[in-house]
Amino acid sequence: MRIFNIKHDLNKTDKERKEHLSKLKNILHDDDHYCIFNFLYDNLNIIDNKASSLLTYNSLIIAGIAIILSMKVEADLITFLYISAIFVFIISSIFCLKVVYLHWSSTTDLQDPAKHLDEILVVREKRSINYRFSWYLSFMSTIYIGLLIVFNVIIIL
Repeated sequence: MRIFNIKHDLNKTDKERKEHLSKLKNILHDDDHYCIFNFLYDNLNIIDNKASSLLTYNSLIIAGIAIILSMKVEADLITFLYISAIFVFIISSIFCLKVVYLHWSSTTDLQDPAKHLDEILVVREKRSINYRFSWYLSFMSTIYIGLLIVFNVIIIL
């Protein structure tokens, strides 16, 4: 699986690095390609930043739920419901981690400028889908947690 190959898309030798820089220089001299390339990478940066923020949010919510659970004396249905929410936030976080996976254009990618842009667009689309799914899970779980807290307060009162 490519995600677990930590050296994927990296130039490992001096010869590979020189070839990569040569291909990169050719692409950078093409103004149209350069502008589209920058636009798509700006999009990827936006998605990465949003995913990072959502990961932080998920972490804070999970920590908050853990604090609530640490104050509960007995395990009951409410405890199970809180724990189920933690699992949904964890699933959301896994999809966010798929978004922030590091992708570099390889030397092979740079040989065909049109194909290169298409591949970056595919990466953007996949990350957008993963982010949106992750956001949806977090959004629904936030509503669920809110309702659960209100229900829990009502029971206590």
